[in-house]
Amino acid sequence: MRHAVNLTDQQKDLLRLLVAMHESLGGRPFILVRSPAGYGLVYVGGFSISIKNDEFDFRDLRRERCISFVPIGTNQWNGKPTRDGISMIIRGFHGRRLMRDFETRCPLLSAAARERLQQAGDAREAELSYRIEMAATIIRTRREEVTQVQEESTKKTAESILLRQTRILRQRVLPAAETVAIEGVRGFAAGLVASQGRLAVHTVLLRNYTAGLASALRHWLNSSEVFRRDPLLPWQRDSLTQKAIQTCEDALAERTRVESAGSHDPADIGGASPGEPKTWLPLVQEWEALKSERRTPPDEPECIPESDLSILVARQYGITAEQVTDAHIELAAVDLCRHYELFRIIPVGGNCLTPENQKVDPIQDAVFWREREGDFRERDTEEDKVLGATWFSSGEYWTFHKGAGGSPAAKLVDTFKSRAREAAKGLGSRRLADSWREWLDLLRRTTDEDTGKFIYAKNCPGSCVISEREQLRMLAAGEVIPAGGVTEFIATEDGGIERRTYWDTRTAVIENLFENSAHLCRRLRSLAPRTVEDAGAPALEVGDAGRSTAEALGQAPGGQHKPLAGRTDERPLGEDPFPSDFLAHDLFEEATWKAKAKIAAFRLEFQRGTWTTGREFLELLLRYRKQWFTTCAHEATLVVGNEGTAGWYEQWIDDQADFIYANTVSVLSKKDPSASATTEPFFSQEDIDHAERHLKLELMKMATYYKGVAASRVTELLGLRHANPAKLTVEEESLPGSGPPVAQDELAAEERAGASRRAQVDAYIEEVCKATGKRITRTDIWRFARYKTRTEFERWERNDPNRPNQAADERFTKILKEKPHLK
Repeated sequence: MRHAVNLTDQQKDLLRLLVAMHESLGGRPFILVRSPAGYGLVYVGGFSISIKNDEFDFRDLRRERCISFVPIGTNQWNGKPTRDGISMIIRGFHGRRLMRDFETRCPLLSAAARERLQQAGDAREAELSYRIEMAATIIRTRREEVTQVQEESTKKTAESILLRQTRILRQRVLPAAETVAIEGVRGFAAGLVASQGRLAVHTVLLRNYTAGLASALRHWLNSSEVFRRDPLLPWQRDSLTQKAIQTCEDALAERTRVESAGSHDPADIGGASPGEPKTWLPLVQEWEALKSERRTPPDEPECIPESDLSILVARQYGITAEQVTDAHIELAAVDLCRHYELFRIIPVGGNCLTPENQKVDPIQDAVFWREREGDFRERDTEEDKVLGATWFSSGEYWTFHKGAGGSPAAKLVDTFKSRAREAAKGLGSRRLADSWREWLDLLRRTTDEDTGKFIYAKNCPGSCVISEREQLRMLAAGEVIPAGGVTEFIATEDGGIERRTYWDTRTAVIENLFENSAHLCRRLRSLAPRTVEDAGAPALEVGDAGRSTAEALGQAPGGQHKPLAGRTDERPLGEDPFPSDFLAHDLFEEATWKAKAKIAAFRLEFQRGTWTTGREFLELLLRYRKQWFTTCAHEATLVVGNEGTAGWYEQWIDDQADFIYANTVSVLSKKDPSASATTEPFFSQEDIDHAERHLKLELMKMATYYKGVAASRVTELLGLRHANPAKLTVEEESLPGSGPPVAQDELAAEERAGASRRAQVDAYIEEVCKATGKRITRTDIWRFARYKTRTEFERWERNDPNRPNQAADERFTKILKEKPHLK
């Protein structure tokens, strides 16, 4: 489930409108149009509506992954609500569970207990979210009415009524929030008991959960419209916080009675006397309030900065921070150890000893991370896979190693560092020459959202603790005490405390640095605010790079603006929808680059085209767009190898055809905002109607044809299981209708032979997978043939008539015949 969105009320209302229109119009995409009069939404079919929002509200919705939103020309954008956006409206805007991350990372909870916590929490928070949304709507409506009142006396009366209504609404929201806090603490305590059979030994964990839940609820309420002008009371006087604390201590007292069979006085928990409400010590609550203000996540053991501790102790004794002595600290340590059992004091300028919790904010640029992924994959070869690195917490430094042992070549290490520095720029690093360390740190800290396990690093925990008495002995004996230790206090069994020094000695090992770095780049790319719809929308615009046709567009009769200026064809097939460990993933990337190469030639041909009338230009435009479509459709058939990928292909080609048609209609219909009312249109309505009918018919023909090609390919590959791969042929007919010339070129004899070779390779890969359980790739094949790049293999596989290579043909044919990967 996604995190709560960061949207204004106006943007939430906009999303409600977009989803409502999306559902009522059968899922049609919207076109946002900017004009001198403001912004408006236009839908295919002639429906339009004016709105008060601007393009920046739409960009914020895209950033939160609520809509897709891409420019299609000057002052025009295309998009539609995403699945996240639609589901967000259905369930309300509070799309996350409070303390979900804490529960997910807790190793003591069983899967069943975690599931129960999630379901119960969802229900309670949905009710609270509903109450907050309804109260906020009422307050906004009343406030708008107050602003419209002109008379001073009437306005004061209306403001007084608004204030009174706000207080009433607050009183309706608070009980729901207190219920979430109380039931949340009880649920977590019950989950620990159900999972571990006891609770008293997990006192610190339950208290940390309670503090985190109370802080999260306070932030949620204070940021809402209901409490924004009149926030909750401070931590120690807040009824929500105090009820959560009392619930926590009551649960601990009850379980202590049960688990210790009366050997302990439960009233001793929390420092309360018998009969008094159980709460936390003032020093503890002040520290938890300070953590809440800073939004510091709960953790074990507790780490308190030395400067903060001095301020809190000074406040308790009514002195200045400079007057705090070690005696004051030790007295405070008694209270803190009583609550946390163990805590550490972080010296001034020191860091918390849990760097895995440090957050980074990578730039949200899919293109940047795609380029960085390519840089790392370029060196992901058998020769360079041996490069690894080890991190040592003591001193926080990195060393590089080669395989199981030995030192790697300096050139190889420098190559990795240079690529890591480029990647670190996407993390906002300013360490220049040392920024590669930040990239390695991110690799080391990255964990799986569901399991909490480290993805790329193997972490080996370690620590060293020396008591104060042992340190005195070491000093007397002349022994060296390590530097960089952290003072910690721990509660002893007799009720006292012990001071000692702690050193973190963990290590983290990362193997295959180039491969893991490429995977991390791909992970960051997937988190960028570009949905599959965004990336999959074909960018058909010419841009400003060309001359001739592109230049003439700016000189069209009547000052017509450039109707195709804008994006370029980054990924004409869209983002790769297949996981990286699937065969279809590599095939999709291969098809993408082949399509890009062909489209570049068609675009150049279009830009160099000449025309004298609007009808001639439309013919050039439609030819280019049909070339674009048939190229993408043909190359994407490379992915089709079974019923699943064929089903994906049919949906994909329909989406591409729909977008091209809608995009073309939008481009041809828009007007030049700088043109006068008497300016003659560049395209006549007759020409536009003819172009739309022709394009729709051609797209339908081409889509139908290539669906048949995909079906034939599945049939052939299925039959390949019972036939000789060498006899496989693919019968492809010419494109029906008056399609563009490129269709006939692509389906020539050499392309049929290329399809046959691709099918043989696919069959070999599937045969190896079934026989050995290991899925090889095309890279494994051309590397086995002792080629250093994929160039010759790709030429052989597509049967390139311009670059025949007899030696390559013999090598690859021999591999398919002898099948060395089966031995």
